[in-house]
Amino acid sequence: MWRRRPTTSPPPPPPGPAALALHADACRRRDDGYLDPDTGKFVLSSVYLRRQGACCAKGCRHCPWPPAAQEAAGRPAWPAWPHEPARAPEESP
Repeated sequence: MWRRRPTTSPPPPPPGPAALALHADACRRRDDGYLDPDTGKFVLSSVYLRRQGACCAKGCRHCPWPPAAQEAAGRPAWPAWPHEPARAPEESP
């Protein structure tokens, strides 16, 4: 049976205020993510992650899933950063 290896790398640094503002904007627009102004990396939004249906256990910065679901999926032990709660995508007619 495949088991996830324990994460030995240190947790990533917390996002800065500009990144958190960009995340809030991305969530309002229901975008998949945003470019982090400090690292230049594309960061998935909690809206996108919620649409996936379950925690992927990759240690996503804005993971919207409750801690119990994250632990059950095998998420690394560092925290998800604050985000606006994601709502389930509305179905189009």
